[in-house]
Amino acid sequence: MKYITKASDLVTTKTATIEGFSWQANEKLERANSYISTAEYFMRNAAKIKNIDDARKDSTICEFLIATCMLSKKSLSHLNIETQNELITKQVDFNKLSELEYLKTLAQRYYLTSGDSLGGTMRNVVGQSAQDKLTESIMERLCLLQKSPERILNKTNKTVAIKWADRRVMFDMKPKFINNSVDIIVVKGNSAESGNLENPYDYLCCGELKGGIDPAGADEHWKTAKTALQRIASTFETNGLNKPKLVFLGAAIETAMSEEIYNLLSTGWLTGAANINYENQFTEVIDLIIS
Repeated sequence: MKYITKASDLVTTKTATIEGFSWQANEKLERANSYISTAEYFMRNAAKIKNIDDARKDSTICEFLIATCMLSKKSLSHLNIETQNELITKQVDFNKLSELEYLKTLAQRYYLTSGDSLGGTMRNVVGQSAQDKLTESIMERLCLLQKSPERILNKTNKTVAIKWADRRVMFDMKPKFINNSVDIIVVKGNSAESGNLENPYDYLCCGELKGGIDPAGADEHWKTAKTALQRIASTFETNGLNKPKLVFLGAAIETAMSEEIYNLLSTGWLTGAANINYENQFTEVIDLIIS
């Protein structure tokens, strides 16, 4: 690769790490406001709530009380309303909702659950931000090359694929023959036209994208990505096929990781790799993906 001549070229600089943390902090603060608003709303209106039936009439109050019982939003899909009500009634003393000290205790419990929820939300936000950067860069590059790309969206307006000529790149898909999610898949021919994921002969490229900036999690992210890429390579080998191009894109790349990634590039096992904080590297891998 033109812009990676040594392992250290991949390493995330301190400046990039600080900028990444700053962006995450701003995003987290913005999302935290909704939790604070919910708690303040409850504190203002708690005295009006006499029982679980009253609570159910106000979705914001109900959301607060569910969180005070240490129940996550995901857990609710496994609990019917009757079970939820029973748990809330056991954990919340409705006779004390006019007592300030008791309300403060409930608020503390609410913030504990909300903090955990916010952490999960932020992991999704970080991952989605990296994917958005990837999809927009692919679209821009294809437009620049006058390839007339077509963006394919799901019901929530998330880009799930980009199609051009006889090529299609798909994001975060789980082919049955690989039996694991793959962040980036490029196919050609009939598979590109139909969006079929199950014809390995049409595969051109597979890749993994890790957008987290925290150095503490960098090595684990790389291990997860490498395992996914090894699984892809092994699946093609088992079927007697040459593996597609394999690429890795990461935001947090530490020295030990960079050496391993560079070695895999040098041997040709990885076709491309980039630190997504560095535009030249990133664009070079984008060109590999769409070429």
